[in-house]
Amino acid sequence: MSNVAVIQVKQKMRLLMASIFVACLIFQAGLVYSAEFAVSPMMIEIDAKPDQVKEFSFNIRANTAGRVILRPFDMRQEKSGHMGFIEADLSKKEIAASWVSLKRDRYRLRKGQDVHVTGKVNVPRKTHGTYLVSVMVEEDRSGSEETGIAVTVRYAVILKVNVKGRRDRAKSRISDIDILAYKGKLILSGILKNQSKSDYWVKATAQIRDERGRLVEKVTMKTQSAWERHDPKSRVFPGAVVDLVGPIGKLNKPGEYQLLLQTRLGKHGQPSIRKKFIVTKEQLLAANVVITSDQQMLAMSPGKLKARLRKNNTTFSSFTITNNGDEEVALNFPQWNDDGVINKKNGKNEKGLTHYEFVPKKLVLAPNQRHSVILKQRFQKDGAHTVDYEVKYIEGGRLEADPLESILLVKAELAQ
Repeated sequence: MSNVAVIQVKQKMRLLMASIFVACLIFQAGLVYSAEFAVSPMMIEIDAKPDQVKEFSFNIRANTAGRVILRPFDMRQEKSGHMGFIEADLSKKEIAASWVSLKRDRYRLRKGQDVHVTGKVNVPRKTHGTYLVSVMVEEDRSGSEETGIAVTVRYAVILKVNVKGRRDRAKSRISDIDILAYKGKLILSGILKNQSKSDYWVKATAQIRDERGRLVEKVTMKTQSAWERHDPKSRVFPGAVVDLVGPIGKLNKPGEYQLLLQTRLGKHGQPSIRKKFIVTKEQLLAANVVITSDQQMLAMSPGKLKARLRKNNTTFSSFTITNNGDEEVALNFPQWNDDGVINKKNGKNEKGLTHYEFVPKKLVLAPNQRHSVILKQRFQKDGAHTVDYEVKYIEGGRLEADPLESILLVKAELAQ
């Protein structure tokens, strides 16, 4: 997903549940050799009970002559949601790979030959839940005298063993929830552990609200594997610890935020998690977020006033201010003798302006509200010029708040 490049952790083996191909290069010197064979099916689902033996089988077709070797591999789900394969230590009876036995583990194949591989899964007592194990099928190159670059092709046949037993309780734990700037993107991240004995499709949705409880954004969180596969949910296997991430697109102001994270394992709701965050300006800038500026929050129309000079050296201009923000805004307009006039040269009131007045002097705008404002100016004879004014305001509608540090620039441009 393009906007999920959000978290580009180091690319590991893309070992997908339905079709997995592993290629290992053994570098020597010279030519390239490889055997070609096909395996089907790639995934076998086995329903079993404790203390039961279940048989399974799959087929190997040789496209060229060669030898193959079969070995059980243990499987672990990585934090990215992808599946990892570990060569099994069959002496450890607690791992599911030790349950697998094959009638034969080596075959010599003629070109075009089909081989039917059979095996058994011996499920121990006092076992229930979902277990994953694979049978790795690879070219047997032992004793080969070939020189060159040898390409060893591996196919993993996945055995998903569902052991019926006492009713499983869907249970998970989420930790380390945080808003992060990662590689130029703003993301919501967390770690989920499936504490159940079964695998589940996990749905995780977070609501981000501002300090006044208004919804800013809903964020979908999934594993990297789910984002890459465009799955609507993340598949998480028993005991797995995975990273859940989601892109944040609408949070564009520093401040305090409240998060509500809701997750479901299949049809089973999990306890909601609430947390408060402080998002800093530095975080937003590091994530290339365009921070909502004062000018974006308050819109003035027209953007520049055309002050047309009258015969008595006065001007009369009107404009409209619109509050595009999501809370009330209080404005204090400068008055005569205030420091509200900007001189680009020396910072003092320019000669020629003898009086000015904004009507109204103060204004409170609700969200999406607009209001007309009038500016009256009086100049000395032949002293009329363009004047810039600073309008101080604050969010929250507190007219008496001190100080009002936000600035809106009103430019009264003398019309020619």
